[in-house]
Amino acid sequence: MQKFYAPENNLSGNIPIQTFGHQQGLIELSLHSNSFTGPIPFELGNLNHLSILHLQENKLTGEIPMELSGCSALTELILERNSFYGSIPSFLGSLLSLEILDLSNNFFSSTIPPELVNLTFLNTLNLSSNNLSGEVPYISSQEEGKKVNHYIPSFAIWLCASFLWRAASSNKWIFFIQSSWYWKLWLCV
Repeated sequence: MQKFYAPENNLSGNIPIQTFGHQQGLIELSLHSNSFTGPIPFELGNLNHLSILHLQENKLTGEIPMELSGCSALTELILERNSFYGSIPSFLGSLLSLEILDLSNNFFSSTIPPELVNLTFLNTLNLSSNNLSGEVPYISSQEEGKKVNHYIPSFAIWLCASFLWRAASSNKWIFFIQSSWYWKLWLCV
């Protein structure tokens, strides 16, 4: 089996390990908008060809298992609207193929791991509606004799905070302010 889709049903209980944990050829797993409970099975980390994992809008709990670092082909990891907690794991920064990472509407706390700056293909990062604190991470590097700041986000990012950052690819300052129902974006030259 390469793809398994069962979104928007009334499926419940734990995610069945016996069904998915040993499907080495599985590329896409979409179980969103159900009533699954319990943690993400660590056996999903054995699925090294898994590209898309959509588990949003369930009743899943616990921390993101370290074993998911074995899913090196992941391009989309969407875990929004569950009850995950703890720190956002730094190993997510080693999933170098990630294009979409959505951890919004959970109970993650602590800071945003600086390892996420390694996700060069990432175009969407949604961390909104968690309990995150601290600064948006950045790294500094020397490039052709001048200092360049590479910020997490050079792509779309949603945080439940206001912040100011300088885009690495331009001389523009971009300022996000959260409103009660939308984000305002100003580009200042």
